[in-house]
Amino acid sequence: MQERKQEESVVMEKKLRQKWGDLIQIGLRLAGVGASIAGACLMFTCHQTALVYGVPMDAKYGYASAFKFFAFANAIASVLALMSLSLTLMLWRHRVEATNHHFFFFLHDLGVTALLLSGCSAATAIGYVGKHGNSHAGWVPICDHFSSFCHRAMAAIGLSYFSFLSFLFLTVLSAAKYSTPQFAPLQVQSSI
Repeated sequence: MQERKQEESVVMEKKLRQKWGDLIQIGLRLAGVGASIAGACLMFTCHQTALVYGVPMDAKYGYASAFKFFAFANAIASVLALMSLSLTLMLWRHRVEATNHHFFFFLHDLGVTALLLSGCSAATAIGYVGKHGNSHAGWVPICDHFSSFCHRAMAAIGLSYFSFLSFLFLTVLSAAKYSTPQFAPLQVQSSI
């Protein structure tokens, strides 16, 4: 009788832990999707016209290839993240107990993480040059003339870094689920 209560307690604890793990995963995916979409939208609409020494000049995200890469990397990551979110919700709704999908989520999250990090890195590099310039190359900072453009670009980059961190945590969670003992290779015990 006591053994049966212990088994039921272990089963209930396992189900509760799995439910919380699924809710955390769904929350991180929602946060990552939202931040990535917001970052892409901010960058796609980043535009300002200003007078520089009496001459009207434009600043657009499309003028820098790093900003274009950043915007499209976030858009692609958003689409991929929405697909994984819908799959996660479907698996959660149907209470699928199969554990073979953890490796798929690990690879997916790893790819999205790498895509977001590369876009963030490219945009951060060109953003730094725009804010501080490069005296060795003769590039002057432009953010003192295009402050609205720079603030929007910095907000987009910040949102994208938040999305990157969300998917990094999801990658770690997927790897941890995949590395549980149920996935460990069979150990052959010798009788010698």
